[in-house]
Amino acid sequence: MKGHQSYPRRARCGLGLFEALLAVAVLTVTASLLAQTFTAWTERRTLTAEARALAGLADTGRQWLERNTGGAPAIGPPKEVAYADLESGRAGATYLLPKHTARRREMTLWLWQTVSGPTLVLARARGPESTEQVPGPGIGVSGVGTIVQDGRGGIRMAGPDISLDMNVINSAAPPDPPFARKGDLFVARSFWTGQGCTPYLFRVPNPDCTDGNIMKSDLDLGGHNLTGVRNLGSIRAQCKIPL
Repeated sequence: MKGHQSYPRRARCGLGLFEALLAVAVLTVTASLLAQTFTAWTERRTLTAEARALAGLADTGRQWLERNTGGAPAIGPPKEVAYADLESGRAGATYLLPKHTARRREMTLWLWQTVSGPTLVLARARGPESTEQVPGPGIGVSGVGTIVQDGRGGIRMAGPDISLDMNVINSAAPPDPPFARKGDLFVARSFWTGQGCTPYLFRVPNPDCTDGNIMKSDLDLGGHNLTGVRNLGSIRAQCKIPL
């Protein structure tokens, strides 16, 4: 009778218990990382779609305000613009605007008159599925931001090209519900609806523009002149225009 024969480990078929457990652990971690990456990618895509839809509403509101400057509110709480006014504002033609984002958040349009003169056109997306993710620089929309805490107990609108203090607007609006709250998505546009010459800079006083800004010193062009200049970038640093 032959005795018991043993075979080298490498000659055996299949995986041992340790190898199987290790493979399961690696697959689990890989699947988790892939799921997180996919979730983040989906969230960015959704946020991009929301931002573009909201920007379309803000741009429509600004165009409407350009045609109806009398629609600008007085200084005070933000004023909501009805969709019916926007949808019938193009040469009398009626067209439908989307009222919800890809995340099914409700989109509304607001106008707020600042003390300094410009009117802010604010498109807001709000819903039960809010997100505090701040739009990235590749969002493709200017003036878009998420409402986040500002570190001082207040809130601000934060985006790739905007950081807007929302506390002043909130204090002017009814407190319940707050006009802007964490997780809301906003797109901001500005439009000058005030009368007068405040936005302009004059070299000498203009009797027709008593509220215009007057230069306090000479314009230093460093020996250059503006005749036939193709690129003002070369003299921009030498211009001194204190207001």
